Amino acid sequence: MKKLILTTAALSMLTFGLSEADNPDRQRQIEEFQEKLSLKRSRYEELSGKEKDQLEKLRSIEEQVALSNQLILKISRESQKLKKSISGHSSQLESSKLDYEKKKRSLYRRMKYIYKHGNRPAWLSLISSGNPTEAIVAYKNIRSLMDYDRQLVTSLESISRKIESELKQMKNEKRLLDDFEKDYREELELRKTSLSIRKQLVEKIRGDRSEIAKAISNLEDEAAAISEIFADLNKNAVEQADSPELAGLENQRGNLIWPIQGKIVRSFGTRKDKRGIKLTNPGIDIKGSIGTKVLASATGKTIYISWLRGYGQFIILDHGKGYYTLYANLSDIYVEIGDHVQAGEVIAEVGELGSLEGPGLHFELRRKKESLDPIRWLR
Repeated sequence: MKKLILTTAALSMLTFGLSEADNPDRQRQIEEFQEKLSLKRSRYEELSGKEKDQLEKLRSIEEQVALSNQLILKISRESQKLKKSISGHSSQLESSKLDYEKKKRSLYRRMKYIYKHGNRPAWLSLISSGNPTEAIVAYKNIRSLMDYDRQLVTSLESISRKIESELKQMKNEKRLLDDFEKDYREELELRKTSLSIRKQLVEKIRGDRSEIAKAISNLEDEAAAISEIFADLNKNAVEQADSPELAGLENQRGNLIWPIQGKIVRSFGTRKDKRGIKLTNPGIDIKGSIGTKVLASATGKTIYISWLRGYGQFIILDHGKGYYTLYANLSDIYVEIGDHVQAGEVIAEVGELGSLEGPGLHFELRRKKESLDPIRWLR
C-alpha cells in the first residue's frame, strides 16, 4: 500500500471530523486516509501490547473501521471516474485513428497523383500556350492544392501527436486504476480483520459490568461533543433561503421519510433504562439489521461525516434554514462531504459501530442547536 510522509500542516488536516470546507484534492485525500489508517493501526498494536481497558481498544479498532469505510468509498468513486475517463479516451482515440487513416489516404492519393504527373507544374504548359488568363487561374488552383497538401501534412502530424498523448494518458490512468483496485482489495481485507477483532472485544465488554458502566458514563460526553458540532455548524452556516434544494423543513412536519423501518428501542427524551440509569436521548434508536439501507429523510446536503464512540460512524445532512438530520451507527457510507441528496435516497447502511447492543440506527433531528422529537416529524 502506498505510504506518504506528511508535513505538520498536512497532518493538521487529518482530523477525522471533516466539514464541507475541507475539500483538498481527492488523490491527496486518499493518501491522507491511508496514512491516517496506518497511524491508527500502529496505535492499536501498541495498545494490544499493554494492559489497557477494553473500551480504549474498542475505540481504536472502531476508528480504524470507520476510516476504512470512508477510504473504500473514496477509492471506489475514484476508480469509477477513472474507468469513465479511460472509456472516453478510448472512444476519442478510435475517432482520432479513423481521422488519421482518412487523411493519410487523402495524402497518399495526392502523392500518387504528383508522382504520376511529374513535378512540372501544369500552369507552365498553360503559359506557353499563350493564354495568360487561363495560366493565372491554373496558378491559383495549383497554389490552393499546395496549401491543401501542406495542411494535410500538418493535420496528420497534429493527429499523430494527439494519438500519442491519448495513449500515454490512457496508460497512466490504467496504471493508476490498477493501483486503486489493489488498494481497494487490500483495504477490504484489512477492514474484515478489524471487524473480527471488534466482535471479540464487544463480547468481552458485554461480559464485564465495569466496562458497561464506563461506556454508559461516556455517552453524556459524546452527546455534548455532538452538540458542539451542531453549534459550530450553525456558527458557520450560510443562509440558503433562495435555494429550492435547501428550503428548510418548516412545512414538512409529519412528512419526513423514515430512514429505516423497524422497532423503536429508545425513544426521544430523558428516561431510565432497565439498569435504572437515567439517560437523555437527543433522537430515536431504531432496531435494524446490518446492511439495511439508510434513506435520507429529506432533501439536503452532506456537510459532516465522522465517528464518535457511542455514535459510531455518522452523517449530518443540512436541509437549510437551520434544520439538520443526523444518522449514526452506520457501516458503509455512500455519500461524501458536499454531496446533494434527495429525500428517500440511500446514503448509508446500518452497522453496529459505537453500539454494544447490536445493529440499529440512531436518528436525530435538529433545528439549529435544539433537539426535536423525530417521531413528531416522520410520516
